[in-house]
Amino acid sequence: MDPQLLFQRLIIASSPEELESSLILRKPQKTVLAEAIWSRLSEAARAEPSGAVKYVLDGGALVHRVVWPQETTFKEVCEMYSSYVLRKYGRATIVFDGYDVVSTKSMTQE
Repeated sequence: MDPQLLFQRLIIASSPEELESSLILRKPQKTVLAEAIWSRLSEAARAEPSGAVKYVLDGGALVHRVVWPQETTFKEVCEMYSSYVLRKYGRATIVFDGYDVVSTKSMTQE
């Protein structure tokens, strides 16, 4: 079925209240998606890579991996963060991306 045709039919058939609630973009649950992908991979695909490996990590996602105790200084957080990355990945490139333009992630960024 043509997605545009389906979208047009939904708009015509919906009341304004239904339309608003059904077209609100919901934030995806990335962990659920990641678990679903990992569960479908073969054993070989789940194995640790070998040879010369270079890790490029999402800095924003990594922030959620490190437990930050209360009343911790910025320096201590940086040290915990760095030791976690070194322990788990060795030398890695960490990317903290930002957005200068309005995008579909604007609400999340705010």
